Amino acid sequence: MIRWITSDLGTAPCEKLGNVSPGVHIIDVRDLVDKAGNTACQIRDKIQKAVELLDAGQRVIICCDHGISRSNAIAAGVLYKREGISFAEAVRRILLATSEKSIRIEVISAVEKAVAAQANEGLPRTNEHHILITGGTGAVGSALVPRLQKRYAVVSPKRQDLDLMGGSAHLDLFVKEHDIDTIVHLAHPRVFSLNAAMGESVVLLKNVLDVCVKNRLRLILPSCLEVYSGYRAKMLLASESLPKLPRGPFGESKYLCETLVEFYGRQFGLDCIIIRTGPVYGNGAGKPAFLLNFLKKALLGEDILTHKYRNGLPIVDLIHEDDLASAYERVIDSTASGDFNFGSGTGKTTAEIAEIFIASTNSKSVVRQQDIDDFNANVVMDSAKAREAFGWSPHIALEDGLLRLAKKHDLDSFV
Repeated sequence: MIRWITSDLGTAPCEKLGNVSPGVHIIDVRDLVDKAGNTACQIRDKIQKAVELLDAGQRVIICCDHGISRSNAIAAGVLYKREGISFAEAVRRILLATSEKSIRIEVISAVEKAVAAQANEGLPRTNEHHILITGGTGAVGSALVPRLQKRYAVVSPKRQDLDLMGGSAHLDLFVKEHDIDTIVHLAHPRVFSLNAAMGESVVLLKNVLDVCVKNRLRLILPSCLEVYSGYRAKMLLASESLPKLPRGPFGESKYLCETLVEFYGRQFGLDCIIIRTGPVYGNGAGKPAFLLNFLKKALLGEDILTHKYRNGLPIVDLIHEDDLASAYERVIDSTASGDFNFGSGTGKTTAEIAEIFIASTNSKSVVRQQDIDDFNANVVMDSAKAREAFGWSPHIALEDGLLRLAKKHDLDSFV
């Protein structure tokens, strides 16, 4: 099971190698560890031996237990030394030739440090922020990316162009090639309300965290008021000191992600800031879905059905996409770290929102209520900490934001 990277250099798992042809030499790297800790001297010895054999016209197979991380990382070092290409290009060629999705980043990092002067590769840093936004084609990203591109060097690859689930190697190459100093991690599972999404959320974030630690990047992680969704108050003003109490897969996923980030901060010195908000709305966001549903019914003159829970009418603290973009700009320009709540400090019931749409469209719709035998998280964000740290406060009142939304849509836009 030899994967030939060039005509004379390949990698393979030792146990499946079998007998090799004359003129083929084995470089066994099983004495290296499949994690951090390999010394530069050990790594350079393996690479130098392979290079000498190749220069002598021999064929070389580098093997380890599974033929994935140690063998492929050393092979990348061999390509780098022999062909004069960048280390990033060497890793990319290895991944392409072997059809592997990833190589353990700890092993790759050790090889890179041993053979490549990383600081001299790529373009020199400037004072301009180079920002990678994952999940930039989503509802929030679609509104956020164009705004941030006006001030920063922003790249936002599509899911098919940067696979975050396949490991950290591709992401590591990407941040080097684009001289990234900050990652805004918006990517999340397509369906985030299922239990399966919890595992996917953690995997996505873990790969991002490993790359951030390795490259000393700053991470900006969005979270939401769902980490407080287990409370049953009629209206709860949530500051950062409020203990998190998630409910359901989405809130629990956010809680797990926040906990993992906090651990990386303590254990590895990760530079990270968590932006915690309520639902984002606006002309580009397209969510929360109930807003457009209410607006469509108002335009049609149909009754608008809202809910009443055991703890009263549902209250939402919506943040306009322009105010959210302003929050990100303030955060990017700062050196702050930690978690911050961003919100209006006041909430509106869904019934009040329906009435705003009815009035703005001169509709004859009637708001009706349906009892729900459950509790709703009536959480409003206290942004006092963000106001003090960044001088941030929302500038678009909910009524004005909803009127903007109503003016943009007519019945034809819902067809």
